[in-house]
Amino acid sequence: MPESSFHLNSTYNKCSIDPTEINSVGGPENPKIQVWLNLELNPGEGKQYQPFILLSIDAKLRAFDSSFEIASGLSFQHSKITGKYSTRVMLEFVLSAYKILKIEEKRIDNFKATIDVNFRAINTQSFTVPVGNTKKDITFMTDITQTFCNINFEIPQSLWITKHLAGLGWQASSIIELPSSNDLIPEAYSNSINELTQANVYFNKGDYDKVVAHCRSAIDPIRKKLPELKSIMTSKSSYDWIDNVNESTFTWIDKLIKETSNFASKTHHPPSTGHFSRHDAQVVQMITTAIVAYAGKCISDNSTNR
Repeated sequence: MPESSFHLNSTYNKCSIDPTEINSVGGPENPKIQVWLNLELNPGEGKQYQPFILLSIDAKLRAFDSSFEIASGLSFQHSKITGKYSTRVMLEFVLSAYKILKIEEKRIDNFKATIDVNFRAINTQSFTVPVGNTKKDITFMTDITQTFCNINFEIPQSLWITKHLAGLGWQASSIIELPSSNDLIPEAYSNSINELTQANVYFNKGDYDKVVAHCRSAIDPIRKKLPELKSIMTSKSSYDWIDNVNESTFTWIDKLIKETSNFASKTHHPPSTGHFSRHDAQVVQMITTAIVAYAGKCISDNSTNR
């Protein structure tokens, strides 16, 4: 369990976080991350004894060991600490769609974060004074003190995808609308569309390695059909397209398919996590979608077998 220590006055205190207890709630309308902070507080003993009242805890949530601040959280307290004391405090970090997007742009595998925690307290001192025939204990507030600590933690990629992104209502993108069938290559085209759909599902979940893997699978059926597709494009417009302006486009598509296939194939060899960032997956997905859409259109528009 990630933990950190801090000194309040001259005594040693401890705080910790259990990543499995972190929750992401609120959906797309009010996304927020809830973190339970476990505290072990100690006013000290003997000459070091200094009771205090814990007033507030405020924290900043940063991502990926950088200055990128995701959100701030604040919890007001009024806990009188006169002896060793353990408690739990929940901090809420309110997010936005923009902040979630930035997290996903930086995240490759696990969600890695740091919480900077600031504690504010008032020291107290007690005196016994005579009141008539009796004595009375009076507590005075003497001075304000504060301290801080940092806690680093990670949420595994699988848990971040299935629990946290879902709880935050994260919807990263929607696939471009494509024709659902192609009469000339019905099975190959259908397989490509299905793979693109799966790629988009994993993109929205934040599993970017699987996005690239499915994009590779989407390219394969079209790639295998390329030789025979060239042969059936025998209309005048097809010849004009191949021999003149669009020859370079077809060559580029053919080359891009092979390059993307080589580039993406490494996701099929374990370990298959943490290879591709959100930006990598987004670029591969956009290019693959364009290849499938444009190839499908050219096949239908330029074939004598229509």
